[in-house]
Amino acid sequence: MKCWWMVPFALWSVSCAKKVVQKPTAQREELPPLSEWIVDASCDLYDDGLAKIQQGSVAQAFKSFDESVWLVLTYRQQYPVLESHYSFLLDQVQDASQVQHVPHETFSAATLERLLEGGLDEGDIEHIGEETEVVDAAAAFPIVRNKAVDRFVEVFTSQRREVIARSLNRSTRYVAMIQEILVQYELPQSLAYLPLIESGYQMDARSRASAYGMWQFMKGTARDYNLTVDGWIDERLDPVLATHAAAAYLKSLHEMFGDWYLALAAYNAGPGRVRSAIRRGKSRDFWSLARKRLFPRETIGYIPAFLAALEIADDPSHFGFELEPQDPYVFETVPISYGIDLDVLSKYMGLSVDVLLALNPSLLRGITPMDGSRYELRVPPDHLNEAKKALASIPQEDRIRLTIYKVRRGDTLSKIASRHRVSVAAIQSANRIRNVHRLSVGQELMIPLDPNGTYELERFRRERLPQRMLTHRVRRGDTLSSIAMTYQTSVASLTAQNPGIQPERLQVGQRIAVLQGSKSSNKATEYVVMPGDTLAGISRRFRTTVSALVRFNRLESADVISIGQRLKIPQ
Repeated sequence: MKCWWMVPFALWSVSCAKKVVQKPTAQREELPPLSEWIVDASCDLYDDGLAKIQQGSVAQAFKSFDESVWLVLTYRQQYPVLESHYSFLLDQVQDASQVQHVPHETFSAATLERLLEGGLDEGDIEHIGEETEVVDAAAAFPIVRNKAVDRFVEVFTSQRREVIARSLNRSTRYVAMIQEILVQYELPQSLAYLPLIESGYQMDARSRASAYGMWQFMKGTARDYNLTVDGWIDERLDPVLATHAAAAYLKSLHEMFGDWYLALAAYNAGPGRVRSAIRRGKSRDFWSLARKRLFPRETIGYIPAFLAALEIADDPSHFGFELEPQDPYVFETVPISYGIDLDVLSKYMGLSVDVLLALNPSLLRGITPMDGSRYELRVPPDHLNEAKKALASIPQEDRIRLTIYKVRRGDTLSKIASRHRVSVAAIQSANRIRNVHRLSVGQELMIPLDPNGTYELERFRRERLPQRMLTHRVRRGDTLSSIAMTYQTSVASLTAQNPGIQPERLQVGQRIAVLQGSKSSNKATEYVVMPGDTLAGISRRFRTTVSALVRFNRLESADVISIGQRLKIPQ
């Protein structure tokens, strides 16, 4: 779901003026009220800014965003109706600024943008919906066929076949749960397949517009529908809570427009865009408005793409898809009112931490709330008793007793530690800080409440691990000591594994055998950042990607790593 109608700035004096002030024609259209023109113009500017981010022109993108905000701000007091638009616009700009440094590869491969590629050309749009056949007039959600729908069926079963196949497989885990929730809201069951084109049923799918989660909520809309979004919890990633929010939003949009195609267009482009299209097009027929190009190009393709997805999902085998059903998303809940690292809890429960993380995806840091509030932790039904016993018996020293502190201007770790009567080492350990001089204003730090606390979030992750043999290629500046530190081994081990090696005469490109522990449960090795390292260089060395390193280590940015920082390397 993209809220295209809420953020950027750049073209208002030229592009948007041309869009509104047209030469007289035989059927001259009235100029829209200025407030609606401002909404349209800010949409165009936001779209322009997003396009520039995708092109790598970040500075130009934010120029567009700034002009967009200024445009709405200029008329906000004159037109109170713009107030909500302005608030949401600011959220959009903030979202865009947070993802501007995220590498392209981190965006979901199953996002709507990719699925719509190659779907419709200009000729298709000119005649879209002209020869529409009603397939099921009695259905709660209207099912029709036309050339545009057929075109997307063709695309989804050829160029995008692998994406659709993976998405259909994932759908088997969630559709039953989604349909059960749709019943509660008296909504058509067909809507359970909307994530097929929105996110491919990936909980962590993120669009270039910063929509997030299975239902692709923007941050502002998510909060409007009571989803928590902060640095610790993001309920857009929770399949159950996000589905409730999506159902409520879809229901309100249908009540607003009285038509499911217009409601879905509003889900994609925002209700402001749809209201403007209806007024300018003097019609409430989606296909008619689409032919007049009164919607963004993505929205024009959105409806036929969804209808094509429904046709395929109704009978996958007819289109040659052989589904591999996944276990249904079922769980039991157990209340918890203290902070615990899921990695620690999983050890006490005797199961993989990946299971707990998959059931509780909204816990961004894998830690339950530490403010004493009640959290309903999801656990596998067959581990409910183990969870209850573990939560009741986990000793105090293994619980996270922390408070959150937001860094202010002039703060240092020493000052913060003194203020909270804890050690610098304790704060470093809790926040995995390697460079004590690298703090940012507004950064949130976890502060141990125990004056003597040295709780380490990594403590349970440092158990003795099975060993395996790796090969290191010597780089300029390498020594046996630095290589040993990198792979968490010893110089003695390196010399034992490499008979005849001369520590003082290492050659660039020389191969050295390294006996190193590996973490089988996380399928990762660990690398210590050295001077001159970059994520791009590390990713090439270990044959992985920058985006994988960012995701695997939950890094805030792909641009900032510190000497001595330990990175987990996905294998």
